[in-house]
Amino acid sequence: MIALLIILGFLGYYILYPAGVTPDTAIHTEMAELVKEQGYPQTWQPYADNGFTYPPLFHYLAAFLGFFGLPLVEAVRVLGILVFLSVPVTVYHLAKTYNKHAALYAAAVSAMIPALSNVFMMAEFPQLLSMEFILLLIYFLRTKKYMHASAATGLAILSHPLMSVIAVIIHLYHFPFREHARTKILFILIPLIIASFWIPGYMKITENALSGKWANTEYNYPPYNQPVFWFWPPETALDFLFGFGFFTPVLIPLALLGFCRTRDRFLRLFFVFSLAFTVFHLPYTQLKILDMLSIPVIILAAAGISSIELKLGRKQYSAAFIIIVFAFLFCSQINHYVNAKNLWGNPNVPPDALIESSLWLKDYDSTRQRIYTSRASAWAGVISNKLPLNPDISYLESFSDEYRQQLADWKEIGAGISRKADFSQLLKKWNISYLISEENITAGCLRKIHSGAWNVYEVVRVS
Repeated sequence: MIALLIILGFLGYYILYPAGVTPDTAIHTEMAELVKEQGYPQTWQPYADNGFTYPPLFHYLAAFLGFFGLPLVEAVRVLGILVFLSVPVTVYHLAKTYNKHAALYAAAVSAMIPALSNVFMMAEFPQLLSMEFILLLIYFLRTKKYMHASAATGLAILSHPLMSVIAVIIHLYHFPFREHARTKILFILIPLIIASFWIPGYMKITENALSGKWANTEYNYPPYNQPVFWFWPPETALDFLFGFGFFTPVLIPLALLGFCRTRDRFLRLFFVFSLAFTVFHLPYTQLKILDMLSIPVIILAAAGISSIELKLGRKQYSAAFIIIVFAFLFCSQINHYVNAKNLWGNPNVPPDALIESSLWLKDYDSTRQRIYTSRASAWAGVISNKLPLNPDISYLESFSDEYRQQLADWKEIGAGISRKADFSQLLKKWNISYLISEENITAGCLRKIHSGAWNVYEVVRVS
């Protein structure tokens, strides 16, 4: 287990430094900053004039780490890695309640399943935290620790809006009808009491989703082209289930074998539910059901491996089979991380030169001034301790008209730089103090203060 965690820690560091493969790490750093400044965050100010509804438990934990002197961007990454490392440990103890013989296999599978690693690699740390609470929820339910399970449900609700729905369904499915009245009452009350901290946020999320204002609804339309209440194209579904970037060619067959071997009704339903809605798309969920499929697949695939091992009989055959399976999974996982780091083209991830210029600006002026950056704005902002004009607010929010105008003006400044047109009024409108750009800008209102692949300009005159 220790060797497994060391490997995961190395992969976590590899994918998150010097910057992750997506802007999500920077976005969650911004949220942690809002928690630190506001206590109970209700707005994205000073980043943008926009409401804040994202369940903030992860960001409270990151802000707590920040109180010990750790820069928030580091606190977010460290906490993300710690949550990632906790998954195999929890999976091990959960799998023991199903099959003690398969527990270590389950922990190893959880460390080598690309579908689950994607949640971490995309820096969706609050979702991963919520999935960890769901694993704990199932473990506590199976060991009949109903109060602990209720607390895990409440904490899952405080971590991620879409995962919270899954947690509540699992919680209610296991309602302890045969326990005494006090247990039944607390089973319902404890999650409600814990979740009450963010009930106003969830009320607003519900209103935004039903009214179509939730920015997440945009994922159902071009350019994303996700189907609305319809089946994924066959090639997409097959890639999800058997592609090297998700479940690899071996895990679903092993899970199906485990499905035939297990008698646990909940685990079977969990697998069928997640599998069905991986093939058939629910709007607004993006790929969250696909992520959830990894949980039953891990347990069932471990059971399948254990089943084949027992059938092979002789120890040498069993050992050879296990070595082949996990060598394949290990190589697939390492290859997946390398491809993600090097081949996942994302214009919102800063190159080393932008990181260098952002760090230089932080040393030059550590105050939280408004800045413009042509791309990777959120990353440039958290690295330079500045307020980017495009803070890349999470799509799990509702975008206000003011924020949409802010984004439009950010694009207009970029167009003005490309056309060598006057954009000084927009700099004045947004009180922008610095620009970081790959372009060589000659505007009279700017003074170059740092030269490099990414130049830094100071606004000195706005007419």
